[in-house]
Formats: sequence, structure tokens, C-alpha cells
Amino acid sequence: MRSIRRLYYDYFDEFWFTLFLFVSVPLSYYLSRFIPAELFETTVSPMMHFCLIFVAILSAIQVHWHIDGIEARRVWQRVLIAWAGLELLLFGLRYLFDLHIIIFDTETLTSEDLLVRDAFALLLLAYPTEVLYPKWLTALRSTLFMLPAIAMHLIGHYMEIDLRIAQILYPAVIAGMLIVQVHRYQKRCEENYSSLENTGVRWMRNYLICLLILGLSYLYLCFTNHPTRLFTQQWLVLFLIAYNTTQIISRKRPWQDTPQDDAADEQDDASAQSEPNASPFPPEYRETLESWMADKKPYLDKDFRLLDLMQVLPVNRSYLSKYINTTYGCNFCQFVTNYRIEEAQKILRERPDTKLLEVAERTGFASAAVFTRTFARETGYTPTEWLKLQNLDNS
Repeated sequence: MRSIRRLYYDYFDEFWFTLFLFVSVPLSYYLSRFIPAELFETTVSPMMHFCLIFVAILSAIQVHWHIDGIEARRVWQRVLIAWAGLELLLFGLRYLFDLHIIIFDTETLTSEDLLVRDAFALLLLAYPTEVLYPKWLTALRSTLFMLPAIAMHLIGHYMEIDLRIAQILYPAVIAGMLIVQVHRYQKRCEENYSSLENTGVRWMRNYLICLLILGLSYLYLCFTNHPTRLFTQQWLVLFLIAYNTTQIISRKRPWQDTPQDDAADEQDDASAQSEPNASPFPPEYRETLESWMADKKPYLDKDFRLLDLMQVLPVNRSYLSKYINTTYGCNFCQFVTNYRIEEAQKILRERPDTKLLEVAERTGFASAAVFTRTFARETGYTPTEWLKLQNLDNS
């Protein structure tokens, strides 16, 4: 039971985000059928196109104001500009030149339409690719990503083979592969940060989950020719752009874009040959580290990082990470969390009437919600439940 509860708190945000999409997307498909077809084609759909173009341009401007030298943000700005350009092109072809990729009421999604949708989907995959593989995504590699989609379109067109499902699933497969890589990204963040709240691990999972659901919804579009079937896709993409832009602007730099981390990487590379082996570690390291943690309590700073340990243990970051894992049997994030939970329990025992927000602020947690979730994950009880148990034990 406790393991299930821990799993729930580990994926709390992802659970509710996925539930929201799984409820709202089918409901949207159902309700959109009640929109008159003529009204949708002449009014609703053009308005949605306009909103997508406007939001994409506005978001690109906002990201430009907050780039701060972060390459991942610059990639997202380019994605938004390209998205607005493609939407504008499709809008012009349809409403100015009467060139329709989709003919309402007469056919399901065509291979041509799916090729365009693949281009849009691969654009949305550019940002998480840059975050997970810094500086790997080049113009050439971006072009190569489209080759399978183009090949499937040509094979389907000239050989008369229906590959529409494969065209739909192609971006979803890439998104699935990136979701697997998020675990690797999370592991690296846990080895360097005392909290994952500013690293974007959680919302990146949500972002890729949204892309997967987009792919599944396109699968539904293959089997329906209702004229309002694009409404759900349009608002879902609109939501994704606004949501992602807000997250990118509000969160701090990912570790790959932090200058201090770049310097630490260079130091790791330079000293890899000269640094002592991971085992055995000098016994005085543990006493020095634990005395510093007890006296200075650096874990009370919510921005406490692995690099800060170099104040007392003058070795490179890679060695520090191995030392924490070997000596304490956990990564740096868990190592700091244990100290924070112990400090929080001490405060709650001494002053049970302390508000959770105050406890969170005094123990290095980003918010009361993060504190409650972490406390429940580590102890199996919420702070309130834990206090009640303490009172029962003392009575």
C-alpha cells in the first residue's frame, strides 16, 4: 500500500494531467459534433486558425524577452515562428485560394493532410529533444526526422497502400522514445539538484504525454469524416503552446544550459584520469560532510546543489556524485530530502501549530504542496496524519 502511495505522489502531476486529457479530449470530440458544419467551416475553424497564429506569434515574442542565453528557449522560439508560418500558409491556401487539404463530409484524413500534421508534430518534438540532447538537434537532423513521413506518403501514393495509421503513429513513437529518455534526464537532475521542481522533469513528462494523446486522437480522425473533427485538435494544440510557453518562461535553467555546470563538465573531463577511484573513499570525507550539513544546514536553501558540496569536499562533480551514491546509497536529491524531512519533523514536533507553508519555507521546499507531497512520499503519511500518529504515541 505504501509503495502504491509513493508511486502516486511521484507521478501526482502526471496522473491528474493525463486524466484531464483523457476526459476532456473524448468529451470535446462528442460535443463538437453538435456544432453546425457550416458554422464550423465558415466561422469556428477560421477563428481557431487565427487564434493559433496569434498565440504562436505572441508566445514567440514572450520567449524572446526571456531567452537569457538559453539555447532550449531559442529552439522553442523557432518552433513557434515556424508553427505560425505553417498555420498562416494553410490558412491562406484554404480561405484565400480555396485549396483544401481536407474536403469536409466526403473523406477522412488524407495522406497529404497527415504529412502536414507530421510536420507540425515533429516541430513540437524539437524542444524536448534539445533539452534531453543539448546541441544535438541541427538543421540537417531536423530534416532527416521528416524523411520517414515523406517516404510513407510517397509509398502510399504511388503503390496505393494505406499507410495513414503509420503516418499518425510515427510522431507518437518518437514522443514515446523521448519519454523513456526523460528518465535519464531525471536521473541526471537528481544527481545535481536538491529539488526537481525547477528542472522541468514533471512538466516535460506532461508535455510528451500531451503529444502522445495528440497522436492517438489523430488515429481517431482516420476513421471519421465529421466536418467538426478538427476542433479538438485545434484547441488541444492551442493549449499545448500556451502551457509549454508558460512553463519554459517560468522555470529556471536546465542543468545543460547552466554555465556553472558547463564549467563543471569541463573540470570532470580534465580530472577524470587524476581523480581517485570511486572506492575506497577517504573516511574523513563523511565526517567532514556530515559536520558541515549539521552546522551550516545548507539544505535549508531550496536552490542547494551538488556543486555547493565543493565548499567542503574539493573534488569534481562526478566524484561527488559517486561518493554520495556509494556512501549513502542514494542520489544527491534523496540525500538532501532526508535532511529536509528530518528538519520538518523536528519543527512539527516542537511547534505542531506551525503552518505547512512556514514549515516548507524553513526546510528548503519550493511550496507547501511540494512539501506535503514529498513528506507523504517519504514517510507514508501527510504532515497532518504524521502529527496525529505522534500525538497518539505520546499519549
